[in-house]
Amino acid sequence: EDGVLKGKYTGSGGTTKMDNLTFENNILRFSVTVNTMTLDYSAAIDGDKLSGQVTLQYGQANISGQKRKKMASETS
Repeated sequence: EDGVLKGKYTGSGGTTKMDNLTFENNILRFSVTVNTMTLDYSAAIDGDKLSGQVTLQYGQANISGQKRKKMASETS
């Protein structure tokens, strides 16, 4: 939107906007605040998969994921 990436993050704490969302050289970075805690994500995208780390006040954790296939009932 207007040259700025925007996105939404959905997790167990609900849905919130992504802050500082960037995608450069196949690296996705963004921050979200969930229940007053800020989570900083950094992940490499390779095809339909991603892997990286999330940093929070207690340290870091590895993350990985795969693009979810749309179900026939979902709209684009």
